[in-house]
Amino acid sequence: VWALSTIKNLDGKIKVKGWYDEVEPFTPQQSRLLKKIPFHGENFLREFGTREFLNASSSHEALRRYLTEPTATICGFKAGYQGLGSKTVLPGSAMLKMDFRLVYDQNPRKQLQRLKDHLHSHGFDDIKVKAFGFLEPSRTSPTAPIAKAAEKAARLAYGTSAVIYPRMAASGPDYLFTKRLGLDSIWTGSGPPSAYSHAHAPNEYTTTDHFIAGTKYIASIIDSYARIG
Repeated sequence: VWALSTIKNLDGKIKVKGWYDEVEPFTPQQSRLLKKIPFHGENFLREFGTREFLNASSSHEALRRYLTEPTATICGFKAGYQGLGSKTVLPGSAMLKMDFRLVYDQNPRKQLQRLKDHLHSHGFDDIKVKAFGFLEPSRTSPTAPIAKAAEKAARLAYGTSAVIYPRMAASGPDYLFTKRLGLDSIWTGSGPPSAYSHAHAPNEYTTTDHFIAGTKYIASIIDSYARIG
């Protein structure tokens, strides 16, 4: 518990030395795209049963922090006796699982070493750190040909302009395409908004209309991309 208190402060800032060194700030273009995202924070707060965002004075500020800042999250903690009745014993060991979401252009292996150095500098050499996986941040320019093809396809399939996210808070091996192979890569949806379709949860669904429109959308992306250049 003492070790955890040294990792992050009450404002949500990670206190590990050098943690933000490689974080790239938003470009003016990315900031303009961020302002165009129709994020209704009051609906978000109502759905999750809370009154205000943590360390954000407005919906826009909450969205900006969500998309631009790295995180340190406690996934689970286990220690000591937790069964029925009392036990006058002290825990002999404890186990904690955390995830650290990174933003461009942080390196997960470098961040792991910084975390280990941080624990050592605070006298927690008895804590053993084990990494379960690494995913590097990835990015593609909103002006890339594939992004423009998707933007055009959205107008053809849905009759409306696409909402372009300059960054996404998601996990996947996208960096293998952008960093290792040097290819542009985008993520795009073709179903109901994830906030209403129970995405990644029980009873996730789509509709017939969304399925047909999504099929046309993906086909339009391929066609539009093939016609570029």
